[in-house]
Amino acid sequence: MANNLLDLSGKTALITGGSSGIGKAIAALFVKWGAQVIIIGQNKEKLQQAQKEISITQCSHFLCDLSKFDQINIAFSQIIRKFPTIDILVNCAGIYKENKSTHTIQDNDNISLNMDTIQELIKVNLLSYWYLGLKISTLMKKNNYGAIINISSVNGICGKAVCDIYDITKAGINNLTLNQAMQLAKFNIRVNAICPSSTITPMRDKAMAEYPPPISTNGYNQLEASSIPLQRLGNPEDIASLALLLSSKGGEYITGQIISIDGGFLLTRKVPLSFQET
Repeated sequence: MANNLLDLSGKTALITGGSSGIGKAIAALFVKWGAQVIIIGQNKEKLQQAQKEISITQCSHFLCDLSKFDQINIAFSQIIRKFPTIDILVNCAGIYKENKSTHTIQDNDNISLNMDTIQELIKVNLLSYWYLGLKISTLMKKNNYGAIINISSVNGICGKAVCDIYDITKAGINNLTLNQAMQLAKFNIRVNAICPSSTITPMRDKAMAEYPPPISTNGYNQLEASSIPLQRLGNPEDIASLALLLSSKGGEYITGQIISIDGGFLLTRKVPLSFQET
């Protein structure tokens, strides 16, 4: 494996949101290809379970609420005491909320804002990516090497009718990626964004359960897959494979790219009618 372009032996990767879904799949694949992996999140039980499933020896976990900069600072200090070098950062943590959770428009055109939810979305989905990029890149600069991967969404490219603030954070991630790539290229630090379309994860399943009319998860999957040229939804392993390429020697000339991984969704930009806001 030592000569393989995808080999991550000797590399240390920090992955936010690594206890489930896409983040967990990335962590597991990175371990398979030789990396030492650190996953962070705010649910201790989920982190411990993910570590057991991924690798007790090659995976470590740290608690952190990514909506709070002071907790990021504490986690960063704890991490660098054990891992003085971070070669790869994968910003994958995210929360999904639709317009009905962030604001309501009354009949008299008054708008009621749920600022707690709005701020949580922005802090977790966008500002944590920016802040961790700043902190981890200080370590990468010392070694003149690094790879940062920001998990975004096709919603940050084409938008969607029902999730304004969520989509704003994803568009912000894409712009942040371009800025970071320009700023860090002289230090041989590559920065790219991955934009999945609908991917089968616990977060997506929870969101789909709230759509009317009530139908099964499989029903939603089939409905949404029908609008995708490859006729299936993505899975976390699809995203993990691209993250591996972008983190490895095989992707060492790729930076500043916003890469959709969507089964052809953006070719059509179709959204099933049941998912459209009326």
